[in-house]
Amino acid sequence: MSGEVKWLLGESNLAQGNYLLGIRPDKMTVIEASKNAEIYWRARVELVETTGGSRIIHCETGSYKFLLSVDRSYKIEEGQEIDVGFNFSDAFLFDANTERRVYSNGDAARQVA
Repeated sequence: MSGEVKWLLGESNLAQGNYLLGIRPDKMTVIEASKNAEIYWRARVELVETTGGSRIIHCETGSYKFLLSVDRSYKIEEGQEIDVGFNFSDAFLFDANTERRVYSNGDAARQVA
């Protein structure tokens, strides 16, 4: 994952610009657990927290840090490299300047670079 990701948003009223991408931890997945993710990348596990029936996985990819939530039975260890991903329909876009939500519910989109 580089510092800049470009997307084409079909049928969207969004202007070209800078946006922040948001995904809830429970909407992200370890690719081995679900090969249906539309968007995925490799990440290093920094910390694993067991909380009730789930595990909160703290991950890092380059300068990006993020969380994902998996079932407690899933075996993941700190320092492990994993493939993680999400479906764009679960994503939110926020205006980078105002941080107001401008996009959700996955209108037709695809990554271009």
